[in-house]
Amino acid sequence: MKEAQEKIDLQKFATDTPKEEKEAQFDWKLDLTGTQASEKVSIMQGSRETSSGSNQQEKGHKPEEFLVLGNTMYSSGKYEEAIGYFNRSLEIDPRNSTAWNNKGLALSKLGRIDETISCYDKALEINSGDHVVLNNKGSALYKKGQINEAMQCYESALELRPDNSTSKRGKELCSDTLNRSRK
Repeated sequence: MKEAQEKIDLQKFATDTPKEEKEAQFDWKLDLTGTQASEKVSIMQGSRETSSGSNQQEKGHKPEEFLVLGNTMYSSGKYEEAIGYFNRSLEIDPRNSTAWNNKGLALSKLGRIDETISCYDKALEINSGDHVVLNNKGSALYKKGQINEAMQCYESALELRPDNSTSKRGKELCSDTLNRSRK
């Protein structure tokens, strides 16, 4: 199950990965065929129960299962459904930085940038050294027009991973935008 817990840079995965490879990666993570996945989604949608604890629990399901289903919905362009699964994962494990990151990506696709940034902030509270989340937050801040703040995110990501091409491109984009605004 360790593979299902690995973080996926969904933006890079969605844009840089051939369709066949995406399908293969999700097949081994889900270990289900299309029909089995649909059946599992239906079963999981109907299995919600309240626990005696402070968080709602999903009877018999691990947060990683909902995370994988959210990733699958995201890759299918079903962003609202993806957010629902990420929320279900977070109900079980609110300290899952990957779920916060991926929820932020889905919210970004829907243009809900303020909520997106809040999700990235929560992910960074849990794991401040996550260069992927820093890049994603930089992108959201850039979209919002907060170029200096975006630049700070990309620079922080580069401190963690000096060779990261996403961070380098983000920093260059911010520099170009700032230079154009000074002219």
